[in-house]
Amino acid sequence: MNSIRNIGRVVGGLFLTVMMTWSVGYALIDEVLSAPDYLSNIYTSRMQLKIGVLLELIEVAAVIGIAAMMFPIFKKQNEPLAAMYLGFRIIESTILVVGAFSPLLLLTLSTDFHIN
Repeated sequence: MNSIRNIGRVVGGLFLTVMMTWSVGYALIDEVLSAPDYLSNIYTSRMQLKIGVLLELIEVAAVIGIAAMMFPIFKKQNEPLAAMYLGFRIIESTILVVGAFSPLLLLTLSTDFHIN
């Protein structure tokens, strides 16, 4: 019982980590990408963009951590369903990584638009 309680605490902390890192990371990235004429301003805001992407990658690690911590508990109820949950969270994380790295592609493109 104590082990399940500890897993619950860790998972709760990971959920808080996901919420905080996603909201701050998204806000940092969105501030850069929603600005008018954003392509010429991305280069000057590149550090803010990189910090936002880093926070999104921390979110991805926490999402996988949640699934990994919950797997033994779910496995006791239904092992195939627990494996599916873990698999879908890994797929979700893969999509999140692609979404997190896509603003960095604009950083390379923005060097051509940067005015010295």
